[in-house]
Amino acid sequence: GLSEATSGAVTALVLISLGMLTGGGITCLCQLSFAAIGTWAVSQLSIWNATGGFFLWLLVGGLAASLFGALVGLASLRIRGVNLAIVTLAFAAMADSIFATHGFPGSADYIPVVIPGWLTNQAHYLEFAGCVAIAGAGAGVLFWRSRAGRTLRCLRQSERAAAALGCNVARVKLLAFGFSAFVAGIAGGISAGQVGVSVES
Repeated sequence: GLSEATSGAVTALVLISLGMLTGGGITCLCQLSFAAIGTWAVSQLSIWNATGGFFLWLLVGGLAASLFGALVGLASLRIRGVNLAIVTLAFAAMADSIFATHGFPGSADYIPVVIPGWLTNQAHYLEFAGCVAIAGAGAGVLFWRSRAGRTLRCLRQSERAAAALGCNVARVKLLAFGFSAFVAGIAGGISAGQVGVSVES
């Protein structure tokens, strides 16, 4: 149905964000944790009835996720390969434990995220999620065509060679992790808003 299609669009956005890292040879196993951070941020802002509304909350959720993405990215400056995968898996396990213990804002009382009235229709929300997913794919393409994206592809072959050519390895890695987490956080925020969509198609 429409709800499953919306979930598919959200999943596609998470996979797009993951591809920004794996395309550069970086193994990251905590992408869903970044999405969960976006979900938490949007849910909490809705509970607080923060100014700006749902669309601004999505951006804030993405930024919150990007901060954690940059923190995880710091580990990639020292380690890589299997060891980096283990670090990201440990972050995912820690995040899962925290969310499982404390839950998401409003979930215990079944309080949905406040979204614009025109988005409460499933078809409209699907269109919105699809447009964001397409925008995310476009952003991913632009990223890979940018200087940072080209540098990231070079890092996949040899970090030492890229550094010898004058590439700022640390900056590119942190940018990749931060941007990837931002997109995943947006996906999580969209998933949070989906709870407030009418069950009627």
